[in-house]
Amino acid sequence: MNTILVATNFSATSRNALHYISELMKDQEDVSITLLHTYLIPITYTGEGVALTAVKDALVDVEEKMNDEAEWLQENYPQFKANTKILVGDLQDGIETILDDNDNITLIVMGAPGEYSELTGWDKDVLNVLIELPVPVLTVPAHISYQPIRNIAFAADFRSKIEHVPQNGVARMKEVTGAHLHIVNVVADPTQENEHWRAGKIRLQEIFGENDVTYHVMREPKIVDCIIHFVEENKIDCLFVMPGRHGFWYNLFHKSHTKQLAKLNKLPIIALHGL
Repeated sequence: MNTILVATNFSATSRNALHYISELMKDQEDVSITLLHTYLIPITYTGEGVALTAVKDALVDVEEKMNDEAEWLQENYPQFKANTKILVGDLQDGIETILDDNDNITLIVMGAPGEYSELTGWDKDVLNVLIELPVPVLTVPAHISYQPIRNIAFAADFRSKIEHVPQNGVARMKEVTGAHLHIVNVVADPTQENEHWRAGKIRLQEIFGENDVTYHVMREPKIVDCIIHFVEENKIDCLFVMPGRHGFWYNLFHKSHTKQLAKLNKLPIIALHGL
C-alpha cells in the first residue's frame, strides 16, 4: 500500500493541503494517509514541576488537535486508512524518522508556509524538506483549492544525471490524474546543446515515452520567466522541479526571485529528489 505523509501544524493552510491531496487521491484503492505533527520543547524548560506541567498540557492540546484532523479525514474520506504521528523534533527530523521506519512512503505533502515569492523568508526546516529528502514533496499554496489536474509539467535539465531522475513520481501523478505530461527544457546558452545534452534528451524520451507526453525545448536566457510563461500559456495545473543539491532550481530555492515566483502562486509544486 502506498502511504502519503501529510505534515500538519493544525492551521488552515495545513488543512487545505490535506483536503487537496485527499481529493486528488480519493479514487485510488491502494493509499493510506499518515498525519505528522512535530514540535520542539523549549530549551529553557528543565525538570522543574511548572515546566513539566506546561509540556504535558501542550502535548494534550496537540493530541486533541491531531484527533480532530484524523476525525475530519475519516468523516470526509472514509476510504483512506488514517494514521497519526506526533514526534518531538523539527520537521525534517520527524519526516526522516518516519521514512526510516516505512519504505512505503511515496509522497510528502505540506501547505506552503507563504507565497513562493517569499521563499527566502520560509522556515529553513521547510526549505530543507523541499531540497534534501529522497521522497517527492508536494507544496500546496494556502489559497489553492483542488481542481482536476489536466496538464502537468516537469522542468527537466537534459544535462543532469538522467538515470537518477525519479520518474516514478511523475509517472504516478500522470497515472492518477490522466493528465497530459509536458517535459520542458530551457536552454539558457546555446553551448549547452552539446553531445551530453542530446544524450540526456534521448534518455528522457526513452524513460517517459511518447504516449500523451510532449517534449518542449525553449531557448531563453531568463529561465524563470520562460517557465512561468510556459505554465501560463499551457494551463499547467502542477509543476515538477528537481532542486537537488546544486544547479538552477537549488539556487532558486535559496535566492529571492520575488517578481517572477509570485506568478507561480496559483499552482502546487512537487519537488523531486534524484541527484
